[in-house]
Amino acid sequence: GNTSLKKLTKELNTLEEKIELLQADKARVENELGKSEVYSKFEVLATHQAELIKIKAQIEALSDSWEKLVLEIDDLEQAKL
Repeated sequence: GNTSLKKLTKELNTLEEKIELLQADKARVENELGKSEVYSKFEVLATHQAELIKIKAQIEALSDSWEKLVLEIDDLEQAKL
């Protein structure tokens, strides 16, 4: 019983760390995209935009997993009551 709750909580923390790292990445890429010199270099622009799309997709996937985990933990905690 209790071990799975610990395990899930640990997974949740790991997910949160990954999401934070990805969001930092996203901010970095968005910052690069905001630089005027990037706009004159199409390849650089395209690379950054592709990277941004990839990062956003990863954040979305991790956020989904995070939400499911939260619900699972919630259920387990309810079951304990």
